[in-house]
Amino acid sequence: MTEKDKYDGIQANATSEDVIHMVDLIYGLKVLTVKRLNGYDDQNFHVTVDGNDKDNEYISRINSSGYVFKVVNSLESLQDKEFKFAAIELMNYVRSKGVVCPEVVQAKSGKLLTEYYLPAGNGGDTRMHLIQMAEYIEGEVAGQHIDKQFAYKGGVYLAELHKHMEGFDNKNLHRDNFQWSLSSFSKVRDYTDVIEDLAKKKLALEVLDTWDSIEASFSSLPQGPIHADFNEQNILVKRSDESTDIIGVIDFQDSDFNCKVFDVSTYIMYMMAANKGDDAIEIGGYCLRGFMDNRELSQAELDVVYYGVAARFVMSLVLGLHYYNERKDPYLLLTQGGWVHLEKLWQIPSKELLRCWLSG
Repeated sequence: MTEKDKYDGIQANATSEDVIHMVDLIYGLKVLTVKRLNGYDDQNFHVTVDGNDKDNEYISRINSSGYVFKVVNSLESLQDKEFKFAAIELMNYVRSKGVVCPEVVQAKSGKLLTEYYLPAGNGGDTRMHLIQMAEYIEGEVAGQHIDKQFAYKGGVYLAELHKHMEGFDNKNLHRDNFQWSLSSFSKVRDYTDVIEDLAKKKLALEVLDTWDSIEASFSSLPQGPIHADFNEQNILVKRSDESTDIIGVIDFQDSDFNCKVFDVSTYIMYMMAANKGDDAIEIGGYCLRGFMDNRELSQAELDVVYYGVAARFVMSLVLGLHYYNERKDPYLLLTQGGWVHLEKLWQIPSKELLRCWLSG
């Protein structure tokens, strides 16, 4: 089995009716409304429930804003169950420090994760999926309207989040071979045949070759727990006429114990891709300066930032295209406009761009 084959058909095919049934069966709650949310490999739903009809001793109060009901993909359900508990622990840890993030609720059985069998998303055999439900947090996701000021604020917030994650460790957060970890970027090479444009494919392979040539140096970089998916879809905001303020962060499902600077590169890449007005390259500088105004990076880490941004672009572009071809979900194409940013980025020498980003 190839690396690519492992991930085919892993998303469940749960319907709204399935969700209503599972919430009642597993959590003892009666669903009033169901709304499907975005998701890459998992299925996510926002459900509201009847506050007067509860059969669950572990839920002391009904969250009036509802819950996010998650159907974990079958591969991670089978291989990463212990990681899911580690991610819940990490969320509890940062929440105890004042970070606004989801709180997972217990099922009628008292469990935080429940096994349930559903048809595979590609129409294949029924597979086991882990079920998780967390309190829904009121707020908007930042979305595809990123400007310089927000990029800077997000950098500051990410640095604060890193401070709040310090001291946390769990052996199951050390994830070997996780597809969306930059530590596994070299495996994206297996998917590059999905790129039909020869110039784009050549660019992706150049980034992969460069990454392979410097990867050995990463072992000496500072490591710790990272969010690993700090992007415009996972940052919660409150908007007003005067400003857009960050109020919380969601989706720790890609979290990892890894090089801390990978979080910075991932954040920069997504802000560049979501930028809708300002120069995308310039946006990267605001992200980096926001982070560094609150948290120092060593020179060795700074030397990796540029390559991490390029690598995450290639990862998101290539895997997004691969999974779109499988599922035809437009959400998976959100970053495809990033090719133009990657091309521009890759034309600028790394040291030159870093000087530009740091000088403002």
